[in-house]
Amino acid sequence: MTIIFNYLFTKSGDGFVCRVPVRMLNKDVLLKGMRLDSLNSEGVDIQQWVDKNLDVTINDGVYSIAGLAD
Repeated sequence: MTIIFNYLFTKSGDGFVCRVPVRMLNKDVLLKGMRLDSLNSEGVDIQQWVDKNLDVTINDGVYSIAGLAD
């Protein structure tokens, strides 16, 4: 399924905050409310995803991001 980046993350002063539990590119689950910046974003440059559609699956309430949607 395709979901817009802004549904999953909110911009904060120093990065982003997870709005829902998220797994990025099969890494560890990031819990709702977790703050992300360049140091703890699982090695993913999430700046490239801002305002874009993402390819996502949902399993047990966790939104797993496979990457940018086609």
